[in-house]
Amino acid sequence: MLCYLAILPPKKISDRIMKVRRTYVSDRFSQPHITLIPPFCPKNGLEKLTTDLVQVIHKFTSLEIKLDYFDIFKGSSQKQGGNVLFIAVRDDGRLSGLQIKIFEAIQNSITNLMPKYPSVFHITVLKRMDFPKISDALRELKKVKIDDVFKVQEIVLFAKEADEPWQVKARLPLR
Repeated sequence: MLCYLAILPPKKISDRIMKVRRTYVSDRFSQPHITLIPPFCPKNGLEKLTTDLVQVIHKFTSLEIKLDYFDIFKGSSQKQGGNVLFIAVRDDGRLSGLQIKIFEAIQNSITNLMPKYPSVFHITVLKRMDFPKISDALRELKKVKIDDVFKVQEIVLFAKEADEPWQVKARLPLR
């Protein structure tokens, strides 16, 4: 079983992202989200993991997320389609602080975590596209002002088995 922890943006923002995705690709994507802890395997099962998470997450108050700008992570030239167009998330230190505390609380009960932390908090808009196509999409999206702010009141635990789709397994409220 694989799991990851994420923050879901409000429906209004998710709908806008899905509209962009449908404009450029027909592939199925995961639900728009901000990854807090990237995919990992729980050592002691989902129930124990959820219990451990509740103990740390309920200590944090809700926080505000500000979406900042569109940009691209450029994939290597050997791996066509490794490019990712994303919306950057501004971090005032509270988001990374929450991420670190969650990781510290669960690090002994998980395996296969890669990478330890995302380099930039973001919401993926498009991925696995060649660079010219994703650059065209970025040029169009830069015309759109992205300055949404939303309040985060829960962290979501996603899980999946083998080739199954990701599913919400727990919604963990912040204080």
